[in-house]
Amino acid sequence: MTLMMLNDVHNSLRKQFEQADPLQRISGTETDQKRLMLGKVLRFISEQFAEIQIGNTKWQGKLEAPLKAGAHYWFSYEKKPDEATGRLQVVEAFDKNPKTVQDAAFKLLNGLSLKRTKEAVFLVGALLKEQQPIRENDLRAAIKWLENLPKSDAQKGADAVMFALKRELPVHPGVLDSILAVKNPVPLNEQIAKTFDMITNATQQSAGMEKLKQALLPVLQTETEVHAERLIQKLAEHVRSLEKGELQGVQPLKPQVQSEIVAAKDLLAKLAAQAETNGTHIVKEATGVIRALESSGSLGQAPAVPGGFTPKETELLQHIMKETAPALTNKADVFSVLLKIKDLLGVRDELSLLRAMENGAVLKDQGLQSLKLVLNEMRHASDLPAPVKQEADQIFHRLNGQLFLQNDQPAQSQLFLSYPLFSKNGVQDLTVFLKGQKKDDGKIDPSQCRLMFYLQLEALEETVIDCLIQQNVMTVTIETGFDLEPLLEPLVPALKENLKELGYSLSGVTAKKRENMKIAPFLDARFEQITESAVDVKI
Repeated sequence: MTLMMLNDVHNSLRKQFEQADPLQRISGTETDQKRLMLGKVLRFISEQFAEIQIGNTKWQGKLEAPLKAGAHYWFSYEKKPDEATGRLQVVEAFDKNPKTVQDAAFKLLNGLSLKRTKEAVFLVGALLKEQQPIRENDLRAAIKWLENLPKSDAQKGADAVMFALKRELPVHPGVLDSILAVKNPVPLNEQIAKTFDMITNATQQSAGMEKLKQALLPVLQTETEVHAERLIQKLAEHVRSLEKGELQGVQPLKPQVQSEIVAAKDLLAKLAAQAETNGTHIVKEATGVIRALESSGSLGQAPAVPGGFTPKETELLQHIMKETAPALTNKADVFSVLLKIKDLLGVRDELSLLRAMENGAVLKDQGLQSLKLVLNEMRHASDLPAPVKQEADQIFHRLNGQLFLQNDQPAQSQLFLSYPLFSKNGVQDLTVFLKGQKKDDGKIDPSQCRLMFYLQLEALEETVIDCLIQQNVMTVTIETGFDLEPLLEPLVPALKENLKELGYSLSGVTAKKRENMKIAPFLDARFEQITESAVDVKI
């Protein structure tokens, strides 16, 4: 997905949620849009104006009620673009300076006629600690959203609200659910595999479950589908090259070569015939054959001859399978797999989905849809069991959350992308942070940026690769739960040469062993560091 398209999707999503008032969606009420903040009156500038301190910042505003110097108040503060100073209105005054955060929270909730629920006190307390202003209707909506979360998610929920406020995102349930979901430490591939297994093992099936299953299956089989595409291509090339030699007539073809031509042609013809019979595509049929052969081989058995194929055709099939198998140590193979996953997840469908929402339309069924579109449909389906619908909802919000983590500013930009991988090469999940300064054409400057990869690996488990680039000089830090220093040293010269070909020089590679730290809080810390800091690179 290009940066421009991400911007379009991000802006459209924000527009959708901003147009939908959160309180109308939740409780059917409306409130004003003034920002609430706890401040202390420092001095009076005149009879009508005062200077107040909020956190470490001093504000000046026009008084709409008499105040006492040195006293604390919960203010609402509103400043219009054409006004030199804002207007201060007292929501609640303190007889004595608040001794605790809880005292200040109680005072505000009383002033707004809100109940002192645990969620309300917890959230207001978090806002005070962060010195974060909030609009009244946003506060009401956030409290209502928090009250519907499991009690164990209170801190995560408050963090999601804080993130939305700092990034100036709408305080809307859809936005907050997405921020909460994208920070889920459970690998995305596990969520997808779990949902697929729940559908497969269900005692009763339905049209909705089958549709969701068919959207999940290609994602689970992405690497095998790339393999199948290459196998079909290789078979066709094999036939063409052998036939070309036959037409040139340089020398008589050996019986073995003639046999291979026949076997390759027959393989293609049989796969095409199966696809026509099943109403599918030849690649899907090839995917099934590959999985069958790999499955029998993984059990220590001699690969069985697939139904309808001769031993000669099966032998040729196995030979070409070895030649065309993707390896995620190869750049071209990695790009092929990631591009296919991108399409299957529905990155290309984002704008069409949002434009349909804007126009109040429903997208017409156009055969097999992307996972994102199907998940959105299934969230509202009536024929899905509650556990399946809950998982579908979580995956949908998690994919949406990636868009809210984008941060595009005039001078710099940030991208966040997560790919579920079901790889035979041991890679289970790939998450990428990209943050950097912009060039004049609006693209991220590759000579001045930061790349961070979070990988779920079969052997090394959770692995973070942090690449900091300053003026085409790259510094790499690799963090795992293992001591990799001895293993990395022999690989550095080759990495240095490969980077040199791309126009970069390598300043060093550091291996850090992550000790006594669970991955979830470690990722949360990294998440906040990457997504909230304004500038990572300074020259």
